[in-house]
Formats: sequence, C-alpha cells, structure tokens
Amino acid sequence: MKNDDKGLDICVRNPMTHNTWGDGRYTTYEIAIETTNRAFSLPKSVTRRRYSEFMWLRSKLKDHHPLLTPPKLPPRNLFTNRFSPDFLAFRMKGLEKFLNDVLIERYYISDSTFHLFMQTDLSCKEIEDFLTGKLSEDYIQDLWRSGGKTETQSLGASSGNGLLSGNLSDSSFEELDFQDSLTSSEDMQTSPSPALSSGQYNSTSPQSEGMNKSHSQFYKTNAALERKLFDQATGSLQSHTREKHQRTGFPRSSCFWKLQFKW
Repeated sequence: MKNDDKGLDICVRNPMTHNTWGDGRYTTYEIAIETTNRAFSLPKSVTRRRYSEFMWLRSKLKDHHPLLTPPKLPPRNLFTNRFSPDFLAFRMKGLEKFLNDVLIERYYISDSTFHLFMQTDLSCKEIEDFLTGKLSEDYIQDLWRSGGKTETQSLGASSGNGLLSGNLSDSSFEELDFQDSLTSSEDMQTSPSPALSSGQYNSTSPQSEGMNKSHSQFYKTNAALERKLFDQATGSLQSHTREKHQRTGFPRSSCFWKLQFKW
C-alpha cells in the first residue's frame, strides 16, 4: 500500500511456510519498503517476519508509548486452517494495514524498535539486546551500512587474508593452529633436514646417542619398578585371600584358592 503523503510504499507479500523441528510449522511474510522519507535509514529494504513477531512489535510500541493505543493486528486463527491460501491472503492484508496504521502516528515513526523491525533481519531478541545496551550503537550503524543484513555485515568484515577479522571465535583460532601444527609436522617428516648450526640438536651425534641410552635405561628402570610394585600388590592380595579361605574353611582345591595373577 502506497502512502503518498509520507513518500512511503509498504507491501506485505510472498508468504512462506516453514517446517522446523524446534519451532514447528509457521509462516513468514515479506515486508518490502520503498521510501523517500528521511525518517528511514534505507530507501529500499526487504525483510521477513512471522505473525508472533508482529505481536511482539505491537507490545513494544505499547510499552514505549503507554499513552497511545497501537493499531490492531488481524485476529489469530483458532478454527480454520491457518496455512490455507485464503487465510494467508487475509492475514497478509491485515498485517499490511497494521503497518500503515502505525505510520500514521509520528511517535511510532521515531521509535528505533519499529525501524529495526521493519528494515533489518535482527531477531526480536537481538533488538531487545540493543535496547538494553547489549548491542552497541556501532554495531547497528554497521548493520545499516550493510543494508540491514547481518550476513552481509559479517561478510563485509572479511580481511584480505580470507579470514573474518574480529568474527572468529577462540575455538576457530585453536583449530587453525592445530591444522598448522599438523601441516608443520608433515612437512618435517617429508622434507630433508637442513644443515644444523652449532648448538642445535643432532640425533646422530655422540651426545645424542648418550642421551638415547640414558632415556632407554630410564624406561627400563621405570618398567622394573612398576613390575615390582605390581608383584607386591598381587602377593598381598593372594595372602589376604589365603587367610580368608583358611578362616572360612574353603578347601585348597577350590577355584578361589587357585586364583593366580600373571604379568
């Protein structure tokens, strides 16, 4: 519907029904705007909203302007198929009328919630985060420069190296470091070793052979100690089992008596 007085054309069109696991089945409607009104940040925009988001917008306008009564939304469908073409056409017409009625009130046009709802793809929660200060004003300005699209904003922040500057999480950096370390290790295995300068470790030097021998002796000693501790533990367990069987009267031919532990 075109509003010549305000240089504004708003159209609610192209209903699309979504089948999801989390939110079930619902329909979104496309809001297309073309305007010369300087109150709007974008001369043209297209975004999608569902009926429950229109309800959220109406409640926010009521909270922000308690002395005003926001226009009514089309009624909720309780008795007919809300995904039928006739009902979708009826709801589209009602939603478009709601938006045009909102534009009549100048206080609503000056509300940032209304503009973020109409011309960006921010979710209702993200808009509330901005209203409560969790999203910065700089973020919203960048969003307007990207045409109101958060995906475009993220892509526009990419650097010349192909990485998103400021948008990679710590886990992404860790993953990159891990891949780099794998590549480095593979290169070390496949590439010939360069000439070693003085002071660098050489695995074929006499000094390295001595270190390898000491390491081997250490592992042998450690293994012998572990075996000794294991034998002591199993010996005490066998002694405890023998005393228990003597007290309970189990014969030596019992399977409990023949229990042995082997390394």
